[in-house]
Amino acid sequence: APHSHQASHPTARFKVFNKRMREEALRLLTIETDLRRAVERQEMRLHYQPVVALEDGGLHGVEALLRWTRTEGGDISPAEFVPVAEDTGLITSIGAFALEEVCLQLSRWNEAGLPPPGVVHVNISGRQFMQPGLPYAVEMLLERTGTDPRALRFEVTESVLMRHGSQAITVMAQLRDLGIRLCLDDFGTGYSSLGYLKRLPVDSIKIDRSFVAGLEYDRDGQAIVRSIVSLGLHLGLEIVAEGVETSTQAEILASLGCRYAQGFLYAPPVSADDLAAMLGAAPFPSTGGGVFAGGSV
Repeated sequence: APHSHQASHPTARFKVFNKRMREEALRLLTIETDLRRAVERQEMRLHYQPVVALEDGGLHGVEALLRWTRTEGGDISPAEFVPVAEDTGLITSIGAFALEEVCLQLSRWNEAGLPPPGVVHVNISGRQFMQPGLPYAVEMLLERTGTDPRALRFEVTESVLMRHGSQAITVMAQLRDLGIRLCLDDFGTGYSSLGYLKRLPVDSIKIDRSFVAGLEYDRDGQAIVRSIVSLGLHLGLEIVAEGVETSTQAEILASLGCRYAQGFLYAPPVSADDLAAMLGAAPFPSTGGGVFAGGSV
């Protein structure tokens, strides 16, 4: 009996493993199928997360973030659908929708007489960024919607630029010629060198949230952030810290010389209507000018 029990055990485990694999494959297939119709069904929308000046709590800008609510099936997390969109190439059409929606939303706020939310950060995926003709398509969109290019800041991850090298730098230069500012996202995770960073036509860098989490008690994390801020300031770049959740994190970032932040300490991503209510309202929490390394501006 013991022998037959042991012999059957691996088979049972194999069946369970296959069942889980099958269920995961079906789940991903369902997401892909629904994702192909999400834009035309108007299931996609944008939320906006404030980017705040640490010194005075003023609204410096916003980041546009995709949200998806299926007609049948409810909300799907970006952590689930974005990788599927990237793997299938659907991210290109979804990214084009997001960029156009940002331009249209800027027009809506302007027509409503609302103050602008500052520069709007728009995430550009690797596939979308390296798509032939992107600068021309962006130029046409700006003309069609009447959008001031200075209102936009395209975020591109460090890994994308490392992967595509000089070709990516050419695209960045073309976008800069249109008047669009550029931000290096998830900075510190791609291991780019100082020499390489100096070649990039970027205006700002974002400190990845992984370096901000636990900043209160992580001396190594503080040392990394200090180095990133020092490097960014040396190159004349604007620096934004992501994932700020506590006032202590904000104070440490300010003391290290970082001047802008976004995260749940200030606000989660909110709808365009909810953001409109924030425009011109009281400032967000601030650290005060005296906290900054080197004094206030």
